[in-house]
Amino acid sequence: MAIGSVQAAFVGQNIGHGNKERAKQSYRSARNISVLFMLIGIAIAIPLAPQIIELIIGNKSLEINRVAREYSIWILATQPLMAMYNNYMSLFNGSGNNKYSLIMSLVRLWLMRIPLVLFFKYFTNIGYSGIWYAMAISNIVILALGYYFYTKVSFEKKVKKFVSFTR
Repeated sequence: MAIGSVQAAFVGQNIGHGNKERAKQSYRSARNISVLFMLIGIAIAIPLAPQIIELIIGNKSLEINRVAREYSIWILATQPLMAMYNNYMSLFNGSGNNKYSLIMSLVRLWLMRIPLVLFFKYFTNIGYSGIWYAMAISNIVILALGYYFYTKVSFEKKVKKFVSFTR
């Protein structure tokens, strides 16, 4: 998220200066760095997950530990997707295409994730794991929508003239 915040500023500044290629490169660099950091973090965290879980929840029960491990694998495995999602959101916000960020957020949660959770709950026997499936599916599908919106970004200034209200 921090890289995405900086990326939004870089994209906006470069668009404002009329440097479309540098704005595009800012997005690509931020995306690549974010995904790389997530992959490195996953490579470190997955082998240490049992110890981290034990440190946080202790030896309460085998069932709690099993669920915590399953959750940690799902959440870690989807982190590169989250990095890409956050970079799309920052790109859209920095380029003045906030409507794409709004649409992606709404679709991801209200049109995909919640209906999928309900589907897995009422129409399958997979139990609470349906939450993890819903999260993963919604993250993958929303990246396709993000890519589509990315192709629509012109990297052109949205405001043509600045009006000053100072005397």
